[in-house]
Amino acid sequence: MAEVAEMIGGRIKAEETESGSDYIQLNRQIIPNVGKAYVGWWVTRLGENFRAYAPKVFQEQFNEIQPASNGQGNLSSEDAGLRLINSSDTVA
Repeated sequence: MAEVAEMIGGRIKAEETESGSDYIQLNRQIIPNVGKAYVGWWVTRLGENFRAYAPKVFQEQFNEIQPASNGQGNLSSEDAGLRLINSSDTVA
């Protein structure tokens, strides 16, 4: 989570609710489509443009690419500009 927050200019915060979910407060100048990104959300990058997507919206907007049968031309999610926000870091 800290790596993604740093990459997109966000700050890790804790939600003041019963669930107390950690999230990244997004810089709206960098990611204009949403203000918060939670664990399990996707962040995409195309050139210098970033977007954050809830899992359901991500699944609706993007298609999974199957690897080529010859094993060539495969991109890692990092090479493709995708990052999944995980909970390996927590708010202190």
